Amino acid sequence: MPLLFQDFSIATATGPPNRGRRTLTAPASVMHHRLMFQDRAQAGAALAAAMPEFRKKANVTVVGLARGGVEVAAELARLLDLPLDVLCVRKVGTPGHPELAMGAVAPQGERYTNRRIATRLNPAQIDAAYDAATAQAREMDERLRGGIPMMLVGRTAVIVDDGAATGASIRAALAVARNAGARQTVIALPVLPLLAVERLERE
Repeated sequence: MPLLFQDFSIATATGPPNRGRRTLTAPASVMHHRLMFQDRAQAGAALAAAMPEFRKKANVTVVGLARGGVEVAAELARLLDLPLDVLCVRKVGTPGHPELAMGAVAPQGERYTNRRIATRLNPAQIDAAYDAATAQAREMDERLRGGIPMMLVGRTAVIVDDGAATGASIRAALAVARNAGARQTVIALPVLPLLAVERLERE
């Protein structure tokens, strides 16, 4: 079952988007450590099965987060007969601890920052980390989609990733969708850790 927070909804692979507000409707659907799917295509198929009301729906675009979310999104878009776009969000590693995500950034500069981590760093370190990640996001965006700004004016953006350990990439993607003019955003994830749910619920 999904979650719904403020102006966007989150669908997991066990049910369609709920129309309530800020509620977790089915804790049993939130996965911790075990993999639910054999591969990303199967995960996309499970999401499509959970969102039948979106099939051939007008003014809906599926947006896959590169890299891992694209394969999930492609299968979802194929089965629901919806257009597909790609968003090249890059995670921003913490200086000295690159495996620890300080945030995420999109090609046009939209970003999310974990303030609890950033407060331990000086501004020069933060700027350098974001500059490097932004350059990577722009290079990937140029390679995959020609650097064309995303256009979602008046559309519903179904943002798809293969998971959300911290939610940093999802938050950056939401900023992109808003700036691109999306009327509504739906976050579609095949698995969602409980910690990520709790963080999003506090948004």
